[in-house]
Amino acid sequence: MTALIITGGGTPAKKNLDFYCPSPDLVIAADSGLRTAFDAGYSVDLAVGDMDSLDDPALLDRLCEKCIERWPVDKDYTDTELAFAAARRMGADRIILAGGGGGRLDHILSLIQLFERPDGPDIWLTDYNLVLRLAAGSVPQSLDVQTGSVPCVVSFFPVRETAVCAVSKGLRWQLDAVNWSAAGCSLSNRADSGSFTVQLGKGILLVILPTESKAVFSISSVSC
Repeated sequence: MTALIITGGGTPAKKNLDFYCPSPDLVIAADSGLRTAFDAGYSVDLAVGDMDSLDDPALLDRLCEKCIERWPVDKDYTDTELAFAAARRMGADRIILAGGGGGRLDHILSLIQLFERPDGPDIWLTDYNLVLRLAAGSVPQSLDVQTGSVPCVVSFFPVRETAVCAVSKGLRWQLDAVNWSAAGCSLSNRADSGSFTVQLGKGILLVILPTESKAVFSISSVSC
């Protein structure tokens, strides 16, 4: 089951939401993401948070009370974290996070930390970026991407830089040359032909592309 979590700030255009997440099984709004969700025409299954950023509290009247998970302002988790936990609790095995690309830096960093978790989000969509989470567990993971533009800018950041082993094809600067253990990354790399492949032997990589690239991708497990 695919869950779309919409949070406030830096939300992608509806056309990009439709492209990357055309038919979510579950839509959860985190705080002010409720406004964004309604404006985009979504039927919201659950609204989560303290609602301190929601510009019009009357929007909550459009939901039944059992579809609202209210939290106090003073708490140990962000509203997006709470929405993420709710999605897993409701049975989501694939999570797409939309929004959170602007505003407070501490909130952005808290979103990035979600990707460190073994069950972290699969995709993060902002107004400018598509972020893919490539994670190798017991077997390597392979990512194949066809971009909608030539050349296409793509960056790679390790979530846990001391535990990354990656090789690639189709990039101007291949990933096997990156010293991940020294806090290395691959910033503003290029997919000159419009396609590339990454094989991750261990660790977690965030693959960052322009949202407008309309990248088509697949992630699969591969044998050692």
